[in-house]
Amino acid sequence: MQTVLIIDDNQEFAKVLSRELRRRGYAVQSAHSGQAGLALAAESPPRLIFLDLRLPDMAGIDVLNRVKAIVPEVDVVIVTAYPELSSAMAAIKGRVTDYLCKPFAFDELDGVLRTVFDGPRPTHAPMLSVSMPGPRENGGGIEMVGVSAAIQELRALIAAHVRCVLEDL
Repeated sequence: MQTVLIIDDNQEFAKVLSRELRRRGYAVQSAHSGQAGLALAAESPPRLIFLDLRLPDMAGIDVLNRVKAIVPEVDVVIVTAYPELSSAMAAIKGRVTDYLCKPFAFDELDGVLRTVFDGPRPTHAPMLSVSMPGPRENGGGIEMVGVSAAIQELRALIAAHVRCVLEDL
């Protein structure tokens, strides 16, 4: 059974997310501070971490950096109720798998869980493309193609921003 670690000081959020992940068949551990999360990650390395950016004892970005030193292969999904450009950029540079704005619908977990648990572990940067709706004669959108770190950061930033904006609508 794959292990998921939730590091979030909002105990109710962690409880609800834990229940949903357990319902989907995952083993789940929760920590409500950065230090507690780091201790759990060192003791029983998870495959996936849902990490809040605002924790009572340390910044989520600091937890991200430290947990990547402990468990380099872990996938991390940032979850925050306070989306900001600076935190999105810091998260992207910290090699996160996704960035979710709280509250989010459970169907948003589908893509994350599929990527982390069902997909092959890439050994190099995958070729990704992001399609964005835009005016065109043929009714299509704009496509970004590339594999550089800068393009990957830009894609993740756009995806996080669009997700947050859509949730505010």
